[in-house]
This record gives sequence, C-alpha cells and structure tokens, in this order.
Amino acid sequence: MTNTSERVLTCARWFLDRKRITNGVADPVSIEEVSATHVVPFRFFDQEGLTTRTLIGDNDLVDEDFIVRVEDLTPEGYELFRTGYQKWLSAYARRTPEKRKQWLAENDVSILNKYLEIIRNRENQ
Repeated sequence: MTNTSERVLTCARWFLDRKRITNGVADPVSIEEVSATHVVPFRFFDQEGLTTRTLIGDNDLVDEDFIVRVEDLTPEGYELFRTGYQKWLSAYARRTPEKRKQWLAENDVSILNKYLEIIRNRENQ
C-alpha cells in the first residue's frame, strides 16, 4: 500500500496522455493548455499559504514534469484540492474552448475562494 504522503494528486503527464474528442476527432492536449489549467489554481494555492513548498510561484508555465503530491499541501490545501479544485476543473471542462481561454485569462478562482471560505469557516466553528 502506498504511503499517503507519497500519493500523487495531479501531474501534467496525466493530462498530456489524454486525447480530447471534438466532432469525432481525437486531439492531443497541449502543454500550454495543461500549464494554464495548473498555473491558475495552484498559484492560488501558493498565494493562500496552502502549500508546503512553492508549486507555481512567478512561473506562467509548468512543464511535463509538474507534479503535486499530498505532502505538497497543507491539511487545508488538501481539503481544498479534494473539494474546490475538483469543482474548478469541472467548471473548466463544461466551458467551450473559447470560454475556457477567456476564463483562464481572467484567472478566475472564484470557485476556489468559495470553497476555501467554507473550509475556513468550518475550522473556526
């Protein structure tokens, strides 16, 4: 059995290995798209003090070796990953390609903010 602290939560390679079916055509996912879907939320994690190491910092890109493990997140960060990050990804996936680009360009982390507030309010009760 894998030690929880060694468990990988997400990594760029998982997304790069996927193919997107659009109008019956399988398209690979680009590193630019993978980077964008990791930079926006994980920069938020960094800025909110939810990480045990800097995941994004000032970088605007991640490479194919980008990885986040359980041990890279604080307990609060792990809870946000399990709840808010998954909702953020779902919201991203529901958008059209044009709306995805716009949403990422706006650095929309409102979903993450909402779930972090819920987590913090629960902890303060």
